[in-house]
Amino acid sequence: MGLRSLGNNYQANLGQKKVCSTCVNDPILEKEISQSGTISSCSYCDVHSATWSLKILVNRIEDVYTTLVRPGNYEPRWSSEPGDDRIWHEQEGESPAEILQEMLSCDFEIARDILSVMVAQNSYAIHQD
Repeated sequence: MGLRSLGNNYQANLGQKKVCSTCVNDPILEKEISQSGTISSCSYCDVHSATWSLKILVNRIEDVYTTLVRPGNYEPRWSSEPGDDRIWHEQEGESPAEILQEMLSCDFEIARDILSVMVAQNSYAIHQD
């Protein structure tokens, strides 16, 4: 099995992880998960309740994320060393996982896993600092 196959299997398994309405604290998603989720053990808190797979959650939130989130501006930075006049540019803003964490009011681990599923499903790159 090649590295690519191992990566694809990992991503597929990650998409099957379950998340409950307690671990996603957005009121709308909490209600939707509670109403339409399947009863199983949450992969993050081990509570047996209504859950969605991460894949289902990504399908539900991805349009909102891609519509609202834009890359930050690049801002110039200068060296603080005396006599060093080098300049470089750093991108401003929060990381994609931090944005998802805030957007869903969830733990960083869940946001990071959601981001990994988003990247795997859509074959686009998101810088995950």
